Amino acid sequence: MLCAGPEALPDGPIVVWGAGEGVELALDLARAGRQVRLLDPAPRFVPAAYIGSRSKAVLRWAEEARLVTESGVELVEIGQDAILVRHADGRSERIACKVLAIAPGRVAHDPLSQALLGSGIQVQVVGDARKPRSYGNAIHEAAYLARRI
Repeated sequence: MLCAGPEALPDGPIVVWGAGEGVELALDLARAGRQVRLLDPAPRFVPAAYIGSRSKAVLRWAEEARLVTESGVELVEIGQDAILVRHADGRSERIACKVLAIAPGRVAHDPLSQALLGSGIQVQVVGDARKPRSYGNAIHEAAYLARRI
């Protein structure tokens, strides 16, 4: 997440890995004049569901900014000032970059609940710790939990 804007990033090439979730970030950076490569592990680009009705506009703007999604790209290694990727055709490429933004998609992050099971502490898993779903579901589950407390 960029809090201060693209000008706060170091000069040099930027790679955004994960086009479905990262296309808007890559687009903002490209429009700010930054050199950006947009890579995605999927065989074809599919915008994140939350982009919804604005996806046509986002794709049009990306085309205008000459931002191309490179699909079928596996992130193999992260090094100092460069990453190593493997393309769908099997060739490897080392890409120089000063910034790597990883947008892996919606994944649950729950490092604590399993450790607390059996501890005597009642655990309720909510928000980003649960399987990705709509924000509406997340709001409803949080409201339900709050009423139970």
